[in-house]
Amino acid sequence: MADSYYGKCALCTHLDLYDKSYGKYYCPKLKTYFTVFEPQCNTYFEPAHPLDERIEMVEKAREGKL
Repeated sequence: MADSYYGKCALCTHLDLYDKSYGKYYCPKLKTYFTVFEPQCNTYFEPAHPLDERIEMVEKAREGKL
């Protein structure tokens, strides 16, 4: 099964997918690089899409947390 993007950096608008170094992407807010699967930070995390709430429900259902 593939890794889940829910609650990870990949869903943050600040993660710059055009700036890649050694398989990680740049976050201008924290001025460092992260993989898309690293946990989101609580300080600067901003959802990348309004459907994130629906994505959250799907991921919770997959994990049996509903």
